Amino acid sequence: MLIFPLIRAAVKRATATFTASSVVHTSAKTNWAGEFDGLSIGTASADRIVVVGISGNNNSSGVPSAVTIGGNSATLAGSTYLNVENDSSIWYAAVASGTTADIDITYSAAKQTVGVAVYAITGASGGPSATSGDTTDDAPSTTINVLAKGCLIACASHAVGGGTLTTWTGPSEDYDDNSGGGNSGFTAAHENYSAAQTGLTVTATADGAAVNSSMACAAWGPA
Repeated sequence: MLIFPLIRAAVKRATATFTASSVVHTSAKTNWAGEFDGLSIGTASADRIVVVGISGNNNSSGVPSAVTIGGNSATLAGSTYLNVENDSSIWYAAVASGTTADIDITYSAAKQTVGVAVYAITGASGGPSATSGDTTDDAPSTTINVLAKGCLIACASHAVGGGTLTTWTGPSEDYDDNSGGGNSGFTAAHENYSAAQTGLTVTATADGAAVNSSMACAAWGPA
């Protein structure tokens, strides 16, 4: 009698890597093409998903209406979270080749300051397993489920005189920039998890009495 060992396929892990961030303050406009060119998107991979956390502030209640990443049309993960004139949203696209990309954003109404955070995910299913967000002033907070061997990406923005910086609860901060016109704070964070997270609390707390805060979150599970 022959006995063959049981061979189990290795379980993939959805791994997010922070690759770039940029904040631009300019005259109010809807077409942001050319402002976020040549940003790093990490190492090329057949299963790479490029994720962009976008936050805007100043001038209008406009939200992103179209986003391309390296010429590839991006998909909105869940919803855009808008608080008066501050918006936060997460967009993603499969981009297998290249190490840099132009990120072009079109807003539904003119915006004056926009910040982006860029991530590369490998080993993930195509779309997010969960999305969430909040628009509570000063400390937007939400809960979200993350699958085992999954990852979480979040972005947020605040408005307050003199600018503001952020402390994250949940994921680890990747960038925190208050250079956008003196009264805007933009930030993003991510985390890779081995164990499943149920009802994980995610909070982006400003260091001052911020207003018009917004936050968006998206989780990916393994393929």
